Amino acid sequence: MCTREIRLTTTDSDEEWARYLLEQVLGTAVRCTDRGGKGGKGRTDLAFELGDGAGIAEVVSTRDPQVELLGDTIARQRYTRVPDLNWLWFVTLTPSTRVNDLRSRLPRQLRELEERGVAQVHDQATRMFRLPPELQSVPDCSAVAPTPDHPAGYMLMTPCVGGFPGGGDRAMDQVETFLLSRPGKAAKLGTEAARLRQTGVEVRHREIVVLLELFSKASEDAFRFLVDGEDPAGLRPPALQEGVTGLWLIPLFHFPPTCPVLHWTIGAQKWTCTQVEVPGQSHA
Repeated sequence: MCTREIRLTTTDSDEEWARYLLEQVLGTAVRCTDRGGKGGKGRTDLAFELGDGAGIAEVVSTRDPQVELLGDTIARQRYTRVPDLNWLWFVTLTPSTRVNDLRSRLPRQLRELEERGVAQVHDQATRMFRLPPELQSVPDCSAVAPTPDHPAGYMLMTPCVGGFPGGGDRAMDQVETFLLSRPGKAAKLGTEAARLRQTGVEVRHREIVVLLELFSKASEDAFRFLVDGEDPAGLRPPALQEGVTGLWLIPLFHFPPTCPVLHWTIGAQKWTCTQVEVPGQSHA
């Protein structure tokens, strides 16, 4: 499974998804507080009130905007039939791929790979020692037997830029890597708490919400395993950054008719899983 670190971005729609789900779990109103205007600029993403005091939250998402744009570009024609190929090739693009340029040369390159008996290219060593200079630019790809639905040709795939590995410790390791790559999120919680304290509001809950894009069936299955039952299976306590009191893990889609929401707080010292009913289609 791909476990490379990815860029974290947040969109208004992601914040709204997080707001809705937190509101259902906490049983109190949750507000989006940084939406434009003079009063919202520089504020944390979400705010709420609980019985023991105020709460604020920052939202981070594992979406990669370049990969999403690439997916939109190839969505209309992922599969292309090429009659003079013998295999069905799965070709993984990079975010900087110029799709039209690639399409113009790809049939010839794949045909040459077949002639050389090369069925997959996934590393630089293969390119250096098995391919001539004119094939050095071939993207990562692998060949499988064609099917009646998909005869010989190629299928364009967006890159795997992250993942949700199986097993609680591995999953938590990766989430912590995400958070370490965005230290500004924890710092922003501290800054906002200090600002509110000057107005007489004591912030007792400073939380981070991680929205997880599950990139593969294996990632989905791993998340399902963690949320199977009331107590998330084998998910260790997170190593939170200084000043952060809670962590939420939420998928960027739901398992109809509910969405599983994982929550850990310093006060409870344990993970809880809440299945939130979500009407309509998934967020992603």
